Amino acid sequence: MGVVVKADAYGHGIVACSRAAVAAGAQMLIVNDVDEATLLRSAGITDDIYICGPLAPQQARAAVDTGAALVVSEQKSVDALSQAAVAAQRTIQLHLKIETGTHRQGVLPEAAADLARMIQVRPGIQLAGITTHLADLEDGMDDLFARQQLERFEVAHCSLKSAGFNQLLRHAASSAAALMMPASQLDMVRAGLITYGLCPSDTLARRINAQIELRPVLSWRARVFPGAEVGVGESIGYGRTYRVGAGEPRRHAVLNVGYHEGFDRRRSNRGYVLVGGLRAPVRGRVCMNMSMVEPAANTTIGAVATIIGRDGTDSISADLVAAWTSTINYEVVSRIHPRIPRIMR
Repeated sequence: MGVVVKADAYGHGIVACSRAAVAAGAQMLIVNDVDEATLLRSAGITDDIYICGPLAPQQARAAVDTGAALVVSEQKSVDALSQAAVAAQRTIQLHLKIETGTHRQGVLPEAAADLARMIQVRPGIQLAGITTHLADLEDGMDDLFARQQLERFEVAHCSLKSAGFNQLLRHAASSAAALMMPASQLDMVRAGLITYGLCPSDTLARRINAQIELRPVLSWRARVFPGAEVGVGESIGYGRTYRVGAGEPRRHAVLNVGYHEGFDRRRSNRGYVLVGGLRAPVRGRVCMNMSMVEPAANTTIGAVATIIGRDGTDSISADLVAAWTSTINYEVVSRIHPRIPRIMR
C-alpha cells in the first residue's frame, strides 16, 4: 500500500505522518512534488517515495537526487530524467500515467506502448509501473464511469504486455476507489484521506457507514487571549459586521489564528469553537492572524479553544467546518498552515 502524504500530509504534518505510515507498514510514500520528496529525504526518511505530480524538465536533476519514483506522460520529461539520471549515475524508476477519463494528465492508452519503448531505450531510467486516476467515485452513486476508466486502463496494460512489458506495477485506486470498487485495487492502493480518518465525501460516507468506522486523527487547538469589553450596539472587527445585542456588556476573546493560519475568512460570524466544552460563536470578520469569539463569561484567559476536535461532550469535525465554509474537508485540513506546531500523541 502507498500512503499519500502530499500537501503536508493533508495538513497533518508530512514528516511525522510519513514516519507513522512507514511504521504502520506503508510500502511507499506518495508526495506531489520534488520539494516534498526532498524534505522527506532531509528528515532522514530513506523509504520508497513516489512523486505523483507533474515535473518540469528543469526539475529533473533535483528529482533524480531524491531517488524517488516519478510519474511521466510525455517525452520531454523522459528525456530530461534520462540525462539527469546518467549524470548522477543512478537509475530512476518511472510510472507511466494513462489518461482514462479524468483529463488532468496522462498519455492516451493507444500511445502508451510507444512512450514505453522510448523509456526502454534511454539510459538511467526504467519503466516500473503504470497508473491512472478515477474521476467520480467520491461523488457518484454508481461506478459505471470508473469501470469504463478501468477498461481503458486495461487496454493500455494489454498493449504494454504485447510490447514486452510484463512486470509493471499497476495502480489506480484512491481512498474512495479502494473502499467502493475492489476491482480497482490492482497491485497497489494509494490511500489518501482515509489514512487520516476522514471520508472523501458525504455521499461515500453514507455508503460505507455500515462497513468501516473512520476516526479522525487530527485536533486543532488555539489559545484564548483577552478581548476588549464591548457593550450593546457596539461592533466587533473589520467592517463592523457584528453588533452586540441587548444585555450586559461583555468581553469577547481573541484566538491567535486567522486566515493566514487556515482559519478560513468564510468563518466570519459563522459557526463556533469550543472553549471549556462550551460553544463560543465566531464574532466579526476573521482577521489575518486573529479571530474573535464569544466564550462563556467565566472563561479563563489562556484557556484552550478547540477549532477541530472534541472538547467535553461536544465536537467539531472537519466536515462541519466544511459545511460552514461551503467547501470540502480536504481543503479544511490541508490549509492548516505548516508553521503551526504538530504534536504527535
